[in-house]
Amino acid sequence: MIKFLKPKHGVSAFYSIFFMRYFMFFALLASLCSCGNSEVEKSDDIILSANYVNPGDTIHLVTDSRYKLYQQPDTTITFIQKNGKFNDTLDIPKGYYELSTPIKSIKLYLEPGYDLHIEQTKGEIVFEGKGSNENRFIQKRLKMIADLGGKNYPRSYYLKIKVDRFLEFVDSIEKSRLAHIESSHLDPEFKSLETNREKIEKANKLLTYSFGRKHMDSTYNKSEDYPDPIEGIDPDNPALLNIDLFRIFMFVYSGPKSEELDMERWEYILSDKFLSTNEDIRQEVFYTNAIFDMPSFKKLDEFYVASQKFIKSPEKKKEITQKFINVKGLTRGQEAPQFELKNIQGNLVSLDELKGSIVYLDIWTTSCGPCLQAMPDMKKLQEEYSDSNIKFVSLNVESNKERVVDILEKNKLGGIKLYDPEKDQEIKQEYAVNSFPRYVLIDKEGKIIDHMAKRPSDPKLKSQLKSLLN
Repeated sequence: MIKFLKPKHGVSAFYSIFFMRYFMFFALLASLCSCGNSEVEKSDDIILSANYVNPGDTIHLVTDSRYKLYQQPDTTITFIQKNGKFNDTLDIPKGYYELSTPIKSIKLYLEPGYDLHIEQTKGEIVFEGKGSNENRFIQKRLKMIADLGGKNYPRSYYLKIKVDRFLEFVDSIEKSRLAHIESSHLDPEFKSLETNREKIEKANKLLTYSFGRKHMDSTYNKSEDYPDPIEGIDPDNPALLNIDLFRIFMFVYSGPKSEELDMERWEYILSDKFLSTNEDIRQEVFYTNAIFDMPSFKKLDEFYVASQKFIKSPEKKKEITQKFINVKGLTRGQEAPQFELKNIQGNLVSLDELKGSIVYLDIWTTSCGPCLQAMPDMKKLQEEYSDSNIKFVSLNVESNKERVVDILEKNKLGGIKLYDPEKDQEIKQEYAVNSFPRYVLIDKEGKIIDHMAKRPSDPKLKSQLKSLLN
């Protein structure tokens, strides 16, 4: 026989306590279920708001082309702002972006689930909400880079210093930046991304110094105990593709390796000797090699057949095909791509009107160190052949006119000086230019002699010019 005990505080109190505990139990159960399915509940949106002082007319959010993640799409969003304020919910992938007005640009990292507010005053940028730690970190990282100034660049600083001092320099930079990462309370995935970035930055400096120091000091030879730039980097880690510099680093690093094996670089990348077995990495390094180096390939036709079998991306295949067609059109004996361009005074000069003379064409840009270093040698060459039937043509692209004029006057360069920025892309495409300087030799009939001609300082160029004049 079962007996029900009578509650001491009466029926109403008994049921009140019973139902209170009942609802508390199910509330707890619901909470536990919610925690167990947090990934399902997680927002796929990004909430971004800002308050600007003097924002100008428009506020745009665009993908940061320098830092964007691997396969991060290009994004452009224009915000409707009122008195410098906006608040929007964005459906965009995680990645690096740039929030810009006509007056100010702010580098950002955004990912789904962020609720980020930005206060931009005349003196500082303040971040609040989820994602603020990561974005405060980016602003300090950029300040650390800016504080180094010219020391960031090889030709203005670190290629000029001796190896012991250089190694101390790169170690100190890495140490300070890794300390910054550790102290910034970052999300683990973002922390890993930025740690990898610092490793690749250091590796790239080590690699650049190993072959670039010789240009500053002819007595320099890399010692056997010089650090291997790839030490500490996993060449099979696809996450490293999120740092664009990794792709360039792997491309440059593979050059000496391919030479040791007497292979063209693209052959080495396709071989089982290549230092990465990851298919995505091999694809990207092969593509980079194709875009930067195709004009210099000795086995051009073999490369093209291999590229169409190896490359998966239809867009990259198409780009390689167009580049291949352009390069094939630059082989010896082909008609040189025609141009009619403005000179530095604004008058038109065409390649046709230069027929009857040998043309030595120098395609350069003001941001190119080797271009500027070659200027004194170019001046000497012009003086040496001043009475000969050679037209020296200096064609500048992608530069500010004032800077171009200043460099030309400083170096007292003669010859025909062309500057027509509206046709920069056309020239780069027609002459398959992806790196600078590019020198092209054209014969008296307007046909290609050498679309990858020797530099002005190369004795072989003088021998070639003498032979052509005779």
